[in-house]
Amino acid sequence: MKKISLFLVLAMSVMLLAGCSNKKNDETTQAPTQASETEAPTTAAEETEPETEVKETRDGYVRSHLTGQWIDEEIGKKRPIAVMINNIQAALPQSGISQADVIYECMVEGGLTRLMAIFQSVDGMDKIGPVRSARTYYVYLAGEWNAFYFHYGQCEYAKPYLSAYITQNVNGVMGSDGNAYYRTDDRPAPHNAYTSGERIETMLENKAESDGYIRNLDEFYATLQEVYTSEIEPEYTEHFRFAKDDEIITLDGGMTAENIEVGFTTNNSTFTYDSATNKYLHSQYGGAHIDMENGEQLAFDNVIIIYSEKDDYYGTQYLQFNLWSGGDGYYMTQGKAIPIHWDKNTEWGPMIFQDEDGNDITLNQGKTWISIVPTEDKERTVIE
Repeated sequence: MKKISLFLVLAMSVMLLAGCSNKKNDETTQAPTQASETEAPTTAAEETEPETEVKETRDGYVRSHLTGQWIDEEIGKKRPIAVMINNIQAALPQSGISQADVIYECMVEGGLTRLMAIFQSVDGMDKIGPVRSARTYYVYLAGEWNAFYFHYGQCEYAKPYLSAYITQNVNGVMGSDGNAYYRTDDRPAPHNAYTSGERIETMLENKAESDGYIRNLDEFYATLQEVYTSEIEPEYTEHFRFAKDDEIITLDGGMTAENIEVGFTTNNSTFTYDSATNKYLHSQYGGAHIDMENGEQLAFDNVIIIYSEKDDYYGTQYLQFNLWSGGDGYYMTQGKAIPIHWDKNTEWGPMIFQDEDGNDITLNQGKTWISIVPTEDKERTVIE
């Protein structure tokens, strides 16, 4: 399995110390060919200015980086919040998860899956969780979004990444960071740790006053030194290309995708397309995936499945996924699916999704679910 040098160095250091491009749209930017001697020169009258897309603006509003929808400017300019969510059956039902704009699902040890919910805003949310521990590959995913990463502990192999300023995190087992979390008495530990919008905002305000360091989210930020700021930099690289307000992506010519079995066997993660709402409803463990706080079933406008090579850390139970070398997958929306390819322009850059012709896919505005399935389990995916 292909490894990145930083990944190997950090992982080996933990073992010794602890004992355990956009592809630039694949724009194949070709140099303009010079006119041959037989071609007539272009006259001034024939010269035209290249067309440029005019960026739409609305007073007091900006486009959400997560959903592509118009949101309040004060909310939209803030960095997103990524929270690790316990997804073992004993931790269900979860709280606040239906309010997430993007959710990642990936395997952890024992064949279980864990979720990372990314929120544009946590204002007014009283209960989010249960919150669980970090894994190395989730640190990468949170870093892609330039998100504040909230987690309760970590596996040993994630420690170098969390302490190397790759992403800014709030760890429930690290000193004052524990103030961002609380425990309930309705279920046993470790399935009863939660956070809230107020606790998150208070913690970030405190850190903004006290913490400063060099962030290394991408090669652009490699030498950027600043405080623990909550605002997105103007140069932030978008993850998704979203449809315009008056546009609906229907994937004409794609395969039927009204019932989807993702490929995880332990929780049997599935989606059913609801033609009445044009959304995919998520189920797991044989029933609807429900948010305890509002009784709603999780629903998404876009579903992405990608396949990634999986390995373990030196024969331990802890997994690692190769999220740098690219691979295949599927994009589902409006009851249709197309094959896609995913890749990265840099190790810490955003994951890029392209169709079979090498064009960046366009997502419908709204919420997105991304499942990362081991390549070895690709045949378990069923789309019909």
